[in-house]
Amino acid sequence: MTSKPNSGQHETELDITATDPASPALDGVVKDERVDAALGIFSDLKSLEVTPTTSVGAREILGTIAVRKPKNNEFIRVSVKPENSLTTVLFEDKDEGVTYLVAPHIRPLMIAGAVVKMLVLAVNQAGVPFIWPVPVDDQQSRRNAWNESARVAYHKAKTHWVKLVGDRAAGQYRLYIAEGKLPDPRWPDRPFSELLAIGFRNLTIDSEDHAIIRAMLGLTV
Repeated sequence: MTSKPNSGQHETELDITATDPASPALDGVVKDERVDAALGIFSDLKSLEVTPTTSVGAREILGTIAVRKPKNNEFIRVSVKPENSLTTVLFEDKDEGVTYLVAPHIRPLMIAGAVVKMLVLAVNQAGVPFIWPVPVDDQQSRRNAWNESARVAYHKAKTHWVKLVGDRAAGQYRLYIAEGKLPDPRWPDRPFSELLAIGFRNLTIDSEDHAIIRAMLGLTV
């Protein structure tokens, strides 16, 4: 006569089986919530899977933008939108290679170094934006091949990828147009006023106590 299994032992075996996700008897039908919680984000591998060509979206936060001339080793484009340009008074520190914006009420104090240029939004083939101070034709200054060739390049860059290479022997920029098919320029999604504020952060002469004004007037810096 076969003895009946102890009821307590039988219940223990059922409990172990019920909590064992590897049990072949369950065949994956019964799930243990504790295991799912431990897996966390890895409980759904399909949602994590990507292909080598999958693009990862991101939005750049533009914290700096240079105010400069185009470099010899880059192709550039300039914006054709009128709101992306501003003709104004600048001060170019030739020794430091820095360009300052001169506030309107400070302009009468500028003894030397002040120039009128058109600030335009430009971008290179790598998608890096910058602000280009383009020389303006005031019809009064003597002929300057550097300025004239820069203006030609500016107008050409509205529709073509161009490169400016300085030629000191000729005293002008040589202009090259990209022969390959470069992608369309990617412009910053920011108003030009904000880009100017970023570019001229700490580079605005807006006070009589500014170090440049004091030096210009022979005062102690």
